[in-house]
Amino acid sequence: MRVKSIILRSDISKRLCKRPASSMYALDEIGLRGLPVTLRQLQVFLAVCAENGFSRAGERLGLSQPAVSAQIRQLEKVLGHRLVEFVGRTLYLTAEGEAMRVAARDVLGRLDAARQALAALDGSVSGTLRIVAVSSAQYFAPHLLAEFMAAYPAVDVRMRVANRYTALDRLERNEDDLAIMALVPEERALELLPFLDNELHLVARADHPLASGRVTLDALAGGTVLMREPGSGIRRAFERELEQRGVRLARVLELGSSEALREGVRAGLGAALLPRHAVYRELASGELASLDVAGFPLRRSWCLVHARGKALNPAAERMKGFIGERIREIGTRFDRTPFPKA
Repeated sequence: MRVKSIILRSDISKRLCKRPASSMYALDEIGLRGLPVTLRQLQVFLAVCAENGFSRAGERLGLSQPAVSAQIRQLEKVLGHRLVEFVGRTLYLTAEGEAMRVAARDVLGRLDAARQALAALDGSVSGTLRIVAVSSAQYFAPHLLAEFMAAYPAVDVRMRVANRYTALDRLERNEDDLAIMALVPEERALELLPFLDNELHLVARADHPLASGRVTLDALAGGTVLMREPGSGIRRAFERELEQRGVRLARVLELGSSEALREGVRAGLGAALLPRHAVYRELASGELASLDVAGFPLRRSWCLVHARGKALNPAAERMKGFIGERIREIGTRFDRTPFPKA
């Protein structure tokens, strides 16, 4: 069975006459104009930037490591600047490389958006859709994307799963056009579309001493609590609630993903705050229990997010419209589980 890939770019048709000064400056500074730089060299260079290495970039593009190295060295020769350097085995971009990454992304993005704009003139939606979902959203986001791809088969979608910090960084660097997350920071220049309730439950194994009857948050804090890594949206929500109530945790065990938290709870390591979508099976079977603590579950909203003022390409704009037109339906179908109801 062939799996369809999933991707996203930026709308060039709306920005052809509004090119950012920084991008133009980058092109002039590194002397790109008039030089025989190929699109393939730009694609390879951006893959190296994304993967932080020649070998991984080659795997992504279906090229050998020497072929990737040759493309980068030829690009550097044409430009007359070193773009990458290695310290030990770690790859870093030079100042010229950073400028070139901005220029390369802009050039390829404009070409892709132009192609999408031409397709839109024919009344079809095509192109690429880059979307990042925070790790806690991975339980339902693929089902939304599957429905979107069934409705718009000409769109290629590339979904990346990351923690909240990385997702925000990718939006800021224009590596993704859309993100699915909760707890959107107010201080960032972001536009958001809330579309689904996100219940965060304090859960423990069914035989946990606090699993039966009403308990206080102080009683929970006296035992072992499992937490996500710093930068996680769930951790931020929990720490904010603890701070507001003046509660300090006695023992914290840090784990790096929602799956690790769930398995830690199942193993009896302690209690954890988890999205309902991550533990619905265990709650339904009775293996895990949602602790009866005043003020819990915490209720937030899953949001579709993009940079404020960003000109979305046709594929991203259609994805935003697709979700916005179905908010009530999404809330009904994903009410108690991450899977669409029959």
